[in-house]
This record gives sequence, structure tokens and C-alpha cells, in this order.
Amino acid sequence: MLLKTVTIILACSVLVLGSPSRLPGKSELSKSVNRIVGGTVVKKHEIPWQVSIKFYEGLHYCGGSIISKNYIITAAHVSEYNGFPPSYFQVVAGTEEWATPGTIHNVTEIIVHELFEPYTYENDIAIWKVDPPFKFAGGTQPVTLPAQGAESVPETVMTVSGWGSTAVGGGGQASDVLLKGDLFVVSKEECNRNYEWSGGIAPNQMCAGVPMGGIDACEGDAGGPLCFNGELRGLVSWGRGCGTVYYPGVYTEVSAYRDWINQTVGV
Repeated sequence: MLLKTVTIILACSVLVLGSPSRLPGKSELSKSVNRIVGGTVVKKHEIPWQVSIKFYEGLHYCGGSIISKNYIITAAHVSEYNGFPPSYFQVVAGTEEWATPGTIHNVTEIIVHELFEPYTYENDIAIWKVDPPFKFAGGTQPVTLPAQGAESVPETVMTVSGWGSTAVGGGGQASDVLLKGDLFVVSKEECNRNYEWSGGIAPNQMCAGVPMGGIDACEGDAGGPLCFNGELRGLVSWGRGCGTVYYPGVYTEVSAYRDWINQTVGV
């Protein structure tokens, strides 16, 4: 499988975006996630587990989801940014738009899956501890976690959300509002065929997209949630382009790690 990279893009010198990595094609090295491509605006308190992970200076980096008062879950590949310590990041919760500040939480610990493989993005999952703890209210709630081994049935509609780019193919400015997009689960057989040139997907990865492209995660959405009826099924991980025809987004399949989450942080 070809090397995938985390791309950081300075958008209008205002926001820095962490990308779900995309496999390099002939002219592209990564999938950027600035905001949801082809998405719609999230209603107030509609996705209360969504967080923005920022650099300490306040620049948006990537996405994540609240799983308890003390922890969020995100992708491993955004958790090893240049070897920076946890104190370099902050987590913002409880808001759907930049004009309405949410609660700010410092990061005190980052736990990357011990078998994370940066070349194939296998086990692309990490848990971050925050301080102060989240105070659950209407706009701040934990996401429901799936049972270990729960199946994501092909053609099921799931919802991805984030603050990333809206530009098909990647690039562009970050969104100033939280966006969402509805995607169809793609069978692993079909996804492996689509990504055969890169070695396919790992057993604990899943794919979701739309047949003709145009709706997808993009730069700044990495680590964010893919949900089914409020249950966290996927973490934005990698792919080729943003909303590219024949190339659905690839996600870490959370149900494969339910036991690991419980054993690691007791959630």
C-alpha cells in the first residue's frame, strides 16, 4: 500500500486543518478534510458529541467525538502530529458555529492504539483525555458506542460530520459551521476492488460514500464521527480525494475496537 500522509493546510491564514489521509494518486498525495463536501448545516444540538480539536493557539486541526466526561475518541494518525505533547492541543465542545464559542478543554493524555500502522492506517484509533471534564447538557453529550463486532450492513445510510473543507477534491477554506453528510455503507468487497491498486482496506476498516461522489469528509474532518442513529460506527481515516467518484471514504470501524476502548479507559 502506498504511503498516506497527514496534510495540514493553512486556510486563509485563519484555520489549520488536519486531513483524513488520502492515498496518493498520480497527482495527489492526501485526502484533505476541511469541511464536509456536499454537506448540510447541522441543527443546534443535533450532533452534541462532535468536538473540534484545535492547536493551542486556537486553529482548528481535526475532529473527534465525546465518549465520556473525561475522554474523546479520534484517529491515531492525527494524534502523532510532529511529536507534539498533549498540551499543544485543546478540545472545543458544545457549539455548531465559530461565532458561538463552546467550552474549551485542555488535553492531558493521548493514547494511540498500540498496533497503529502509519503505512496502512490499520488500527487508526486513539483516545484523548481532557481537563476539565465535560459537563453534559443539551449541546454536549457522549456518543453511543456500538457493541463489539456489530456489523455495518452495506447500503445502510450513515452520517458523517465535521468542520472541514467543502471543496470536491480537497482544499479550500474551513467551514465556519458544523456540517453533515449522509453516506451509504459500501461493502468491503466493493471497497477492496475500488482500492485494489493501493492494496485494499484493512479488516477493521469500513467504507462509506455515494455512488456518483460529491458527498464526503475532507480536510479538517479527520478523526470525526460516522454515525448510525446516534451510534458511532466509524472514524474518518483516509481515502482518495474528497467526494471522488468510485472512491468512498475509508473509516476505522469502531465496533472492532469496543473491547479495546473499555479495556483502555473503562468506557
